[in-house]
Amino acid sequence: VVLSISLLVSWALAMTQVPLFSGIFLKQKNRGKDKLLYGSRGYRVFRCLLAFLLSHKTLTLTISVLVLLVAVVNFNNIKKTFFPDFNYNQAYIEYKLPVGSGPLAVQQDLQKITSYLLSLDEVAQVVSSQGRTPARYCLVRPMGEAADNYGELIVDFADYENMIRMKPVLTEYLHNNFPDARIRIRKYNLSIKASHTVEVEFTGPDPAVLRELSRKAKDIFFNNPYIDPYTVEDNWEPMGQALVAGFNQQAASRAGTTRSDVGMAILTATGGLPVGEYFEGQTRVGIVMKLRNPDGSKIEDLENIPVWSMMPDFSGVDENTLRELLTGIKSTDELTKELISPVPLSAVTKGIDLDWKEQVVRRVNGQRAIQVQCEPLDGNSPALARKAMLKEIESIPLPGGYKSVWVGEHELQGDALRNIFRYLPISVMLIIVTLILLFNDFRKPLIVLLCIPMAFIGIVPGMILAGQPFTFMAIIGSFGLMGMIVKNAIVLLDEAEILISAGNQKYNALIDATISRTRPVLLTSVTTILGMMPLLTDPMYASMAVAIISGLLAGTLITLVFVPILYAVFYGVKRIGKSEITI
Repeated sequence: VVLSISLLVSWALAMTQVPLFSGIFLKQKNRGKDKLLYGSRGYRVFRCLLAFLLSHKTLTLTISVLVLLVAVVNFNNIKKTFFPDFNYNQAYIEYKLPVGSGPLAVQQDLQKITSYLLSLDEVAQVVSSQGRTPARYCLVRPMGEAADNYGELIVDFADYENMIRMKPVLTEYLHNNFPDARIRIRKYNLSIKASHTVEVEFTGPDPAVLRELSRKAKDIFFNNPYIDPYTVEDNWEPMGQALVAGFNQQAASRAGTTRSDVGMAILTATGGLPVGEYFEGQTRVGIVMKLRNPDGSKIEDLENIPVWSMMPDFSGVDENTLRELLTGIKSTDELTKELISPVPLSAVTKGIDLDWKEQVVRRVNGQRAIQVQCEPLDGNSPALARKAMLKEIESIPLPGGYKSVWVGEHELQGDALRNIFRYLPISVMLIIVTLILLFNDFRKPLIVLLCIPMAFIGIVPGMILAGQPFTFMAIIGSFGLMGMIVKNAIVLLDEAEILISAGNQKYNALIDATISRTRPVLLTSVTTILGMMPLLTDPMYASMAVAIISGLLAGTLITLVFVPILYAVFYGVKRIGKSEITI
């Protein structure tokens, strides 16, 4: 939207302000000096080169197509990523203990890590957060899941280079000294919707089968030379021991209890049943009801814990009970105890045992799903790491009802590109219609459109030489470059038509149009390149700047050489007699 408005405003200014100020500051001078300008040595050399290429059109086009094919083939040598990491001198450490670990254990470990970090000369400051990610301190990062077993450390380094150098050192220290924890050192990146950049997701009904598929995928991940082995994990928690009570439906029906009654009884006797909360100032405190022995100790004999029913049992109420209640022999409290009386847990279950169960089972679109995740080693792209194991992952046999899909950065990039290319056909059609209306011809629009893919001749070597990854911003820059090439081609073709309409011979008009448009095309390209120069050091926009700069360098050559040759081919322009300078 901003670019569209800016271009419309610049067009209006070009049509009004440029003629106004030209009339004020540019005075008419001797016309003969123009011929001297286009007859200078540089123009004469370019005129001879252009005449030579026009006399060898087939050879020139063949070489151009071959160079384009070489560029397309070498496009695979460019490192590809969605968004680059920011060059902040700050990183954050995600720390997570197994489910069931208390907040005190997390706090103690974070204190140990903080003490170690502050002892390093490269570290300037450390801020810890326990239970969740600090709120509203940064927008270019994903938020961790709030949990008692989770903590974070935000680490400020002396500079970005120190952070890059210390990252592998800290990774090894943390994993060697805290082997039970899941630890990851992360840099800031705009890919905030994915936990990891490389992720494959398995979905299906059986958690055990999903665990086995995850194990096979992890083995492949560990053998990938482009992956950091410390980051290989899945998004499920390790299996833990759980109290399993086999519910006896018949016995429970006779006792008037339900599954929920049994569950609440076990919860009350173990962790406690949440019944409410209150506030101490701004601190929210939970109220938990727990079942204890008369001396206040924990209940160890779980088989005999009382199971209370929410519904009274009227099976023992008869005429004698009512008579005793009416005559006062039995009080209402005694009757209540008879109607609402607990039964031992063993009376409504088939046995109580400890078993290994899944602590966390995640679902995607209602299906159980497990994601195997990792990060590439520094210097490698997620696309390269994924490509290295793509065939192995997809060759894992999947039982019926199970499927795998690549998520992470691959999914995010695919969604972004689909949103862009969804409207690309409309844009291309509008460009074609505009060109046809402009030239009232089909051949000239075809010449312009054939110039667009030739930009790869500049983009590919430029990205390789600059060592920049081909990011989402580079894709945006390539689309902008397409408009610049189209604009330059239109200017040259329009000038050629003006000279031909003035009665000049086509061959001379084509060369003269190219010569006269050389300086405007070069100036617009140079000014655009200079405008992109400040972005070369920016981690976010450097790839876009390189794509535009290198593409414009090739685009200038395309406009001044490729367009005249295509025009000569499409319109059968040949040299008749000696070429003359008519401008």
